Amino acid sequence: MKKKIIFLSVLLIVFLNSCDNGDNINGPVIEDDSYLIFEAEDYTGGSDLIRLEESQNASQDTCVHIGPDSDVESDGIGQNLYFEFDLPVYFPMGIFEIWYSDDVGGNIIHVFLDGKKKGCFRTETTGGWHNFVLNWQKINLGHLDEGLHTIKLEITKGGSWGVHLDYFKITNCEVIDKINGSYNFVRSLVNENTGLVNGSDYDEKFTTIYKNSLAAMTFIHEGDLNLAEDIFDFFKSRYNSSSFDGFNKDWDPETGNQGAENHWVGDNAFLLLALNYYKETTGSFDDYKDMAEGLAKWLCESSNDGIIAEGLANMYAALKLFEDSIEGVDTVLPKLEEWFYANKNYQGVLDHIERGALCFSDSSGFDYINRYKRNEIWDYNGEYVHLLSGFYHEHFVNVEISTQILLAWEIWKQDLSCDLSYLETEIDKIWLLGSSSPDTLSYGLPYFLFDLEWNYGYDGAIIDPVCYMLFYYWGFNPMAPGMRGY
Repeated sequence: MKKKIIFLSVLLIVFLNSCDNGDNINGPVIEDDSYLIFEAEDYTGGSDLIRLEESQNASQDTCVHIGPDSDVESDGIGQNLYFEFDLPVYFPMGIFEIWYSDDVGGNIIHVFLDGKKKGCFRTETTGGWHNFVLNWQKINLGHLDEGLHTIKLEITKGGSWGVHLDYFKITNCEVIDKINGSYNFVRSLVNENTGLVNGSDYDEKFTTIYKNSLAAMTFIHEGDLNLAEDIFDFFKSRYNSSSFDGFNKDWDPETGNQGAENHWVGDNAFLLLALNYYKETTGSFDDYKDMAEGLAKWLCESSNDGIIAEGLANMYAALKLFEDSIEGVDTVLPKLEEWFYANKNYQGVLDHIERGALCFSDSSGFDYINRYKRNEIWDYNGEYVHLLSGFYHEHFVNVEISTQILLAWEIWKQDLSCDLSYLETEIDKIWLLGSSSPDTLSYGLPYFLFDLEWNYGYDGAIIDPVCYMLFYYWGFNPMAPGMRGY
């Protein structure tokens, strides 16, 4: 019923099989400047193997089947359909959304505007061929000038018996700035059931204490203390001072159930860092004093030289605030620093360089930054991107660690000979539209730039790099209590 509503006569959109200008161009005619809707069956042209299918649940009782009648992933690649249309008004930013059904998900379809690849979406199982849904992935088409245009949809990952396309929509939106868009993305991940944030816009069943700590810091910075407190309240409700052994690393943000038993000290240290920032901002730990001190005591007691360098740095940064208030912290802090330097590897592990700078004011690791520079083609839209790998031996880009290094460089650049300002320009190439509505546009970032056998690793937005880009924009060091503004 919801889809039917848009086709009522009260809308100022007219659907035609051809325009009135005599050019025989299939597609919609627009009577206002808000959006266009394209019925899939009104395509201008396409591959021979695509076909029309009838379905009473489709918007006009008809849809288009594209893709192979097989489950072989290599089958169907290259099948396409395209739409020519005459746009009478300028769109500052066109947002592409599509409605489809799929009995077995798994196809990837790239979207081209005027021959240029703009992005892709992948199909999920919708519950049957006749159950049409809106794909949550939105694609930024950029600006559309007045005049003739072509939209092409092309299968780039086949198999799974193809997909039924019902219709797609291009919404006219004003461009918003990256800071507001990034913050909108983090806010959009809040799960109302628990107060936790989803780890990404493609998985509502997984998050971590680390991701929620990053989110809490962003909320505190922007004055949304209630959202940060919802996160803290969740963990406070699971804190027991008499039996506390650290919080679990993984959680289901929908149900509040914890994942596999795994109490990482580094992740717990990030929660303490978020609580420290809350105290610095509000003047008090307030209702979270017992939990904060319990975390500090547990981290102090858990300290040992077998912890990886990143975790040691996290613990040092989180415990620094308690140097004079909790017994044993003053003794363990120099050990954490000693162990970090004994375990760090600036020549082989990139986030050791970032931790050295943000936690210990050591910028010497930037001498090795050239070892991590990588060039890569983004599978999402074919962009050529120049960012950083997470490890010297890896050939591929890690977006989160690239954003962390950009932040660390921004804070220490006056003392450095290297210029990493280009990283922001490169990151600007890979912003994804989040799953929020066009009225509250959000921008997210992927974790990788190619398919690393991790669903949505390159075409879905994840919270970690977005928070670090916000920290970069704000000049905010999440690792150093008392040194947050630059």
